Amino acid sequence: MAVKYRIRIEKESSNITITYALNVPSGDAELIADFEVFVAGENVIKNFLPGQNAFQGATSYVLQKPDADAPVSFSISDNMDWSDNGNDVLRGSRKYDEALFQTAE
Repeated sequence: MAVKYRIRIEKESSNITITYALNVPSGDAELIADFEVFVAGENVIKNFLPGQNAFQGATSYVLQKPDADAPVSFSISDNMDWSDNGNDVLRGSRKYDEALFQTAE
């Protein structure tokens, strides 16, 4: 099995809100080994500890240049050699924009 996840990154002017939920099946030997989300080059996930079977929450970030495009990306890995990653861009030309990363249901 792989880590199930949903990561949503929302832009409103210079304010960025990141919400996330990750989990692995209970009773399985699989654990989340690493989780990072980058906004404009900065890792915004500060409180992740490896070895969990679930991790969820929200955090915020303020863009220094809200009118410039801001790259966003994520990476996740587990202790069983599975990994996933992705990237997108929050467009500076839009006051509101979002990026959504999730596993297929």
